[in-house]
Amino acid sequence: MATLAFAWELGLGSGYCGLIARIARTAVAAGHRCDFIVRDLHIARRHIPAELGRLVQAPQAGERSGSPVAVQTSYATLLHNCGFDDADDLDARVGAWQALFRLLGSDRLLARHSPTAILAARLTGLPTLHYGSGFSIPPATTPWPSFRPDLQLPDNALRHNEERVLDVVNAVRKRRGCGDWPQASALFEDLPTALLGDADTDHYHHPRSDPFVGLPDLSHGDAPVWPETGSGPRLFVSLPPAATDWLSLLADLPASCLVRFLGPATIPRELPGNVRITRTPVNFGQAIASADAVLGYGSHNLVYEALVAGRQKWTRFVRQFSRFHK
Repeated sequence: MATLAFAWELGLGSGYCGLIARIARTAVAAGHRCDFIVRDLHIARRHIPAELGRLVQAPQAGERSGSPVAVQTSYATLLHNCGFDDADDLDARVGAWQALFRLLGSDRLLARHSPTAILAARLTGLPTLHYGSGFSIPPATTPWPSFRPDLQLPDNALRHNEERVLDVVNAVRKRRGCGDWPQASALFEDLPTALLGDADTDHYHHPRSDPFVGLPDLSHGDAPVWPETGSGPRLFVSLPPAATDWLSLLADLPASCLVRFLGPATIPRELPGNVRITRTPVNFGQAIASADAVLGYGSHNLVYEALVAGRQKWTRFVRQFSRFHK
C-alpha cells in the first residue's frame, strides 16, 4: 500500500482539514499510510485525529519585503503575493517540500490549494492528485482568467501579471536542471484533477474539462443556539478572528445574529442582545437550515452548503452594511 501526503498550503478555515480527514479515513481503511502537511497545526489537530497519521507544519513564505499586488485579480496575482515573486524564496520552499516528501517516504501527493507543493512534486516526479474549489484551480488557459469580472481587465494586463510569476517559476526550474515552462498554467497541466462543488459554484465563467465532484456534508459541532432576545430574520455569521469589529455592524442590524469565529478571537465582554457568539464549533448544516440568511468571509464550504440549502449568502461586506453606520 502507498504512503500518502496530504498538502494544505494556502487558505483559511477548518473546511480544508474536514475534507482531508474524510478522505484519509477511507485511505487508512484501505490500508494506506497518511501524512498531513498543513498550514495551521492548531486547526488541523482539532479535525484530523492522531490515529489517521503524522501531522507536519507546511513550509510557508516569510515576511514579504517586495511589492505585493494591491488588488487581487487572478491566480497569478495570488501566487505573486504568496511567495512566487522571489526565486530565492520560492526555491527554498520547494526544497523544504521535497525534503518533507523524502523524510516521510511519500509515494503520492494529494494537494489542495498547495501550489508550491505541486511545483516541488512535479520537479521530482511525485504523482499528484490536485483537488479543490474552482478558485484554487484556475482554468487551463493562457493567461489565467480574472476572478474579478467587475474590473473588466484586458488580457494584456492579465498576461503581464502571469509572466512575472512564470519568470520566477522558470528561474527555480532552471536551478534544478529543468527547462522553461511556456506558460504558468503548465504548473497544473496533465494532473488528475477534481473540482469541488459544481459548475454553479465555480469562481470563473469559463468552460471546464475537469469534473466537478460535489462536496460531502462536513458539518459537525453543536446545534445552533440563537439569541434569546432580538427580532427580525435570523442571520448566521462565520468570520475570521480578526473581524471582531463586525460585531458593532451586526448590532445595528434588525436581525437575530448567531456568530461563529473560525479561530480564537478577542470578544467584547458586553454584547448586544441580538448577537450571540458560539465559542465551540457549530453545526453548519443545522445553523444554515435554521437561518434566513448567511454572512461569510468567502469560505467555499459555507457558500456551497448555503446554496444547497437554498439560502441567500451576503458576500460584499462593506458595500452591503456600511449604510447601517451612516
